[in-house]
Amino acid sequence: MALHVGHYVERREQGGALPEGVDARYPFTHVATRLQSPDILLGNLECVVSQKGTVATDHNPFRAPLQSIRLLKEAGIDLVSMANNHSGDFGAAGFNDTARRLTDEKLPFIGGGSLMNGPEQPLVMAVRGLRIGFLGFYLRALEGAVSDAKRARPGVDVLIAFNHWGRENVTEPLRQQRLLGQALIDAGVDLVVGTHAHVLQPEEWYKGRLIFYGLGNFVFSGMSYDEIHRIGAYLEVDVGPRGLLDRRFYRTRLDGVGAPHWLDREPSDPPRVPGSEPPNL
Repeated sequence: MALHVGHYVERREQGGALPEGVDARYPFTHVATRLQSPDILLGNLECVVSQKGTVATDHNPFRAPLQSIRLLKEAGIDLVSMANNHSGDFGAAGFNDTARRLTDEKLPFIGGGSLMNGPEQPLVMAVRGLRIGFLGFYLRALEGAVSDAKRARPGVDVLIAFNHWGRENVTEPLRQQRLLGQALIDAGVDLVVGTHAHVLQPEEWYKGRLIFYGLGNFVFSGMSYDEIHRIGAYLEVDVGPRGLLDRRFYRTRLDGVGAPHWLDREPSDPPRVPGSEPPNL
């Protein structure tokens, strides 16, 4: 919701001239219907939603307009992760103010320990009689993440870990990603989902549970210069008391103003780690 996307959102709110593709439902115009269907929709909030703080990073800082939280909620997003490398772009002041705004506007978040690299407490949501726990990790050491997962496991029926990891622009998971993903499964996590690389990374089935290493870009205006960075994905899962029941994978493609369009109208087969086969779900 930062960079040009944030600029266009602000310009729309102010009644200014807009480029083609920016309308009343931007940036979710072309994906809105499906986003309204899940019981819980989780997204990666890779920016600061605050006017506080000063630049505290050597990469391009991401600051989104304050109305972004309302737009995320209107789009159907129920939960966001702050566990990423841009949530601290404006230091503790920007991070803490974003967390406060999310709380005040009743949009729950995970990854609240990101600035000090944990520990992470699970956010637990009750859905159709299930207690679903969510953990958000960024730069959390393997031992710490495993400890967090083991501590969270007894209090939930389903446990999901959302990891910001790996190396940007690399389509294959690093050895460290695979070690952490598998260790989290061994610690009781039912589903591991990753972000950060800005390109699609594959899924891996480990002991009957799913690790999806990277979903690429979904809403983003900073990487429309080649096709591999335009392609992202939306992962839809069904869970029950025994964990993952089904998963559906839909690819998306960013347009020139950073808004996603469906490439897949029906679920498609995601890239997969060689030798990793899904169980009969």
